[in-house]
Amino acid sequence: MLIGSQLLEFVKTNAGLPKDELMKMAGYSFENEGKTRYKQQDFMNALLSAQGIVLTPPKTSKGVGRQLSYKTSVMKNGNATVGKAYFEKAAATTGDSFTIEVSDKKIVLKPIK
Repeated sequence: MLIGSQLLEFVKTNAGLPKDELMKMAGYSFENEGKTRYKQQDFMNALLSAQGIVLTPPKTSKGVGRQLSYKTSVMKNGNATVGKAYFEKAAATTGDSFTIEVSDKKIVLKPIK
């Protein structure tokens, strides 16, 4: 795979070619079950990096996992679940109590001190 200044020079020299061909010739493709697959994100990140731009993914609290959606739904039985990650983010621990305030179609949990 081409990287850095070699990748930039290659892309400039072959700018008229389709992106798939550029990726293939620069080493950002592979064969899988008889089909050519392209590593487009790796190619684009390598191009950005060669230009001095490095994009890093956002880190979650533990470094892995899904992003919090800040949404929940009311189930058929009328309950709504608030997941563990939200309480961890609020520094709540086992045994903490909350008051529940309902107003203007809002439900707010406030810790009891």
